[in-house]
Amino acid sequence: MVQIFPPVEKKQNSAQKSNARNADAATTKETQYKGMKVDSAKYIEMKTRLIDIAKSVGCDTHSSQMVNFFSDDDNWKGIIDAYDKEGGYPPENRPAVRKGFLKGWINYCDWADIYRFYCYAKISNDYPKLEANKNNCSKLKSALLSIGTEKPNAILDDSYMIQAYTEKEREYNGLYAQMGCDQWLIDEEKIKAEELAKRLEDEAQKQFEVAYDKTTGGDSGGDAGSTPKKNYLLYGFVGVAALLFIGIVIKKMKS
Repeated sequence: MVQIFPPVEKKQNSAQKSNARNADAATTKETQYKGMKVDSAKYIEMKTRLIDIAKSVGCDTHSSQMVNFFSDDDNWKGIIDAYDKEGGYPPENRPAVRKGFLKGWINYCDWADIYRFYCYAKISNDYPKLEANKNNCSKLKSALLSIGTEKPNAILDDSYMIQAYTEKEREYNGLYAQMGCDQWLIDEEKIKAEELAKRLEDEAQKQFEVAYDKTTGGDSGGDAGSTPKKNYLLYGFVGVAALLFIGIVIKKMKS
């Protein structure tokens, strides 16, 4: 019987690896996820079952790779996300059966379902499920840009991994559109720009006041003969402060 194996997964380069886990790196130290803990009986049962299924397809070139992935507790969030998406476990490999009396055996190699589960779990470990919270809009936008870069370059000949990227991309795009993230991010940038302009304006005013006091000795009075001179100084400092403020704003905007 001819058996068809999935393509061998190519290794990611260092640049691609550096992008991994960028969607939710701040939560990697959480001890609970979706009501489970990494050392809870429920998760241990899930992990053990998946390891057994991965071992059952020893005919597949990715069997040991999947076993190692499911055995590593650092991957627990991706595994839970994949389990939730699939609604349970993928089927185990069917046991071999004899064709008939004194005949050979039929050896199955049902690798596709567990490998598809593994691919989605692996992608979800780097790009976990995000809640419908507008504060996640920036994470979604950043993750979608990374996925767009990794998807065509990471594993071109592995249709299952490409499918996992596509599913995650569709999931993130749906959440991004649902929350109106484009407009929300524009509004946030406007608010930040207004706050920055106000801070710069206040700082420029403070610098002007300090410089003016140093020059005039802090005395706004004086005889009639000195008034024009102090007015010129005042106008001069106002002009310098305005130029300073504009220069700072331009510099900040460029950065």
